[in-house]
Amino acid sequence: MVRVGATPTDVEVVAQASLRRSPSEDGAAWLARLLAAARELPGTAAHCAVSFGGPVRPDGSIRSVHVPGWEHLDLPGEIERALCIPPAHLHLENDANCGAWANSVWAPGAAAATCFSIR
Repeated sequence: MVRVGATPTDVEVVAQASLRRSPSEDGAAWLARLLAAARELPGTAAHCAVSFGGPVRPDGSIRSVHVPGWEHLDLPGEIERALCIPPAHLHLENDANCGAWANSVWAPGAAAATCFSIR
């Protein structure tokens, strides 16, 4: 399940949609549906953060062992074009790294000088 949400501040979710990928959807079809749901949310996005379930290279290229077809997509470019997000405002990272970062900012690890996460 994926949640697509809109937040005007760091802590308030004002809208969200929950979607499940159909087993027949490849990466391109799933991304198209996710971006369509994001475009339907109220307001205009100034930034976009994406937690991707697979390796993310420094140039933003991706690979998925879960869903075929992602490796041929320009994920950052698709998101930037669909949501009119400037490249500097798109934040794309591996899901494990995002989880560790979130723990260091909002969870019990927020009070620590150093935080690491094992998943």
